Amino acid sequence: MAEIIKNEPDHAALFVGNSMPVRDLDSFLLNQRKSLLTLANRGANGIDGVVSSALGAGSVIEPLTLVIGDLSFYHDMNGLLAAKLHHLQATIVVINNNGGGIFSFLPQAEEVDDFDALFSTPIGLNIEKVSELYGAAYHQPKSWTAFHKVYQEALSDDRLYIIEVVTEKQENVIKHRSLWAEAAGAARKVLKNHDKKISTLNVVHSVQILGDGPSLLLLHGFTGSKSTWQPFIQKWSQRYRTIAVDIVGHGETAAPDDTSFLYDET
Repeated sequence: MAEIIKNEPDHAALFVGNSMPVRDLDSFLLNQRKSLLTLANRGANGIDGVVSSALGAGSVIEPLTLVIGDLSFYHDMNGLLAAKLHHLQATIVVINNNGGGIFSFLPQAEEVDDFDALFSTPIGLNIEKVSELYGAAYHQPKSWTAFHKVYQEALSDDRLYIIEVVTEKQENVIKHRSLWAEAAGAARKVLKNHDKKISTLNVVHSVQILGDGPSLLLLHGFTGSKSTWQPFIQKWSQRYRTIAVDIVGHGETAAPDDTSFLYDET
């Protein structure tokens, strides 16, 4: 996904298939200056109709790139006929891991004997022959350098391009889990010791502490919570040690059973 985004022009459309493509978009499309239109389609069975939906969008939005898995691509393969008959321009990147790769993340993947037949359902689809059948330009780049070159070529052409990227299911699982672990580790490092529970007068207060420097205590209003300060904390914590507190009975600080905290008791 990141390699595609690198080459996308401003205001381009990126259509993603179900299962892994839409999840990868959610995980790895980071904030950036480019203005991109992201689209997706959820069929009755999840993966059906994606090719047709993308080509329909591509008839009014250019350039458009569809990122789709081989199983979903096969499920709506005849949608390519519209591109052939109506000379539609689009770029389809087929992530070919020979079946439903998303199921490899499930515990069932350990059941080697029956897993392929019941879950991943490999189909051995020849993407090049499919491209030939529907009159599309076909490429299977062997490196990211080659991918960048052919992708730029596809975006500037007025034909239907099908770019096949061959991957391996288990390697895909390992890479994803490695990236998720790295991201989680970075988040833990940033958040370490920032969220605290502090007990005072038999009340456990929820406190968020961020930054270094002079202390800046942030107290919310009557109907608020410490989350009220979130839009400002990141900036202020660059100069101050910000301390945001959930007051008794607000946010994550529960009201105590002790009646001495009630107004009529104080």
